[in-house]
Amino acid sequence: MGVKNIQANVDSKLVANQVLGTYVAKKDNMIKYLEIANGLVSGFKTFSISQVPRNKNKKADTLSKIASTSFAYLSKQVLVEVLETKSITGKEVTAVIEEEGPTWMVELVNYLKEGTLPADEKKARKIRLPR
Repeated sequence: MGVKNIQANVDSKLVANQVLGTYVAKKDNMIKYLEIANGLVSGFKTFSISQVPRNKNKKADTLSKIASTSFAYLSKQVLVEVLETKSITGKEVTAVIEEEGPTWMVELVNYLKEGTLPADEKKARKIRLPR
């Protein structure tokens, strides 16, 4: 686009301060969005962001109201785009723990799959399901 300098005005104090680094993003999805925003911001020569208080945002509110009423004769159409995937991706974390030798689960699995109990009566009693 060729844009080198940008001034962003937002209505969210939280977003403005997170982008500025004054506030810390705590939720995972917000951290990811913030990383994307910071990556985009780094592409500009100068960047500033500020929160516009509600009482000073009357011009934008007025413009939006004029725009919504001035074209009342046009058909109202709402276009909806369904996003199949999130715009941010996360890494799936799984933990796999392998134990050496048989564990207590082996005898239970054998009982559930094959109906076989251990020869030791004490172990067999622990595995048998109450009926």
